Amino acid sequence: MNGGGRLRYFACFVGLAVTTAFEIARIGMPSIAGLLTTTAVVASLAGAPGLIRRRAWPVALVLLPLGAYLLALGQAPIPATVSAADGRVGFLLDQLQAGAGNFLGEGFPLDFAAASHVQLVVVLGFYATIGIAAFVTLSLRRALPGLVIILAALGFGFTTDHATRVVWAPLAFIFFGSLLLALSRTLDQDRPRVASTLLSAVTTVIAAIVALVLLAATPVGAG
Repeated sequence: MNGGGRLRYFACFVGLAVTTAFEIARIGMPSIAGLLTTTAVVASLAGAPGLIRRRAWPVALVLLPLGAYLLALGQAPIPATVSAADGRVGFLLDQLQAGAGNFLGEGFPLDFAAASHVQLVVVLGFYATIGIAAFVTLSLRRALPGLVIILAALGFGFTTDHATRVVWAPLAFIFFGSLLLALSRTLDQDRPRVASTLLSAVTTVIAAIVALVLLAATPVGAG
């Protein structure tokens, strides 16, 4: 696939990741949709080297942990009294352990303002999910397993959502997911055929229409 095709493939993945970010952000207050959106983009970029050049996929294995570390530092700044590298890692692990305990012990919606380490757990958990999906979908160029991982994260947002259900998120997932699957068929083609491009567009439109009809005919929660 040429550069433009790979860029469209990447954009579809980012669309899926951002859709999931907005849904996950609804599990707590105040909203961290902006932070999770940034996290989704960072994870997508870190997991994408293999999409640029197939043999560059090992670079993602370095960039993904580095991105997680930088995000953790942004959410839990290390005190000046902690200087050694092992001390910094220990501090972050303590914050994660405390956040995991609160996350499992509290009900939804989560209170991000009261416990910043809970926000750290959510952000890093989301980063890990999108990062793994990005590595599989972009660097390894396996669209279907990556879609399954993202769908699991999106489903978590749906099942824990305390607010009014929304229609746009499943529709966006269908749209971007269908287009991603269709584009994945042409990744190894230097010049995708016009028929393949047209088939991708038609498949995406049909999938979105079917999803809209199903969502309109049933309660949104059931849909």
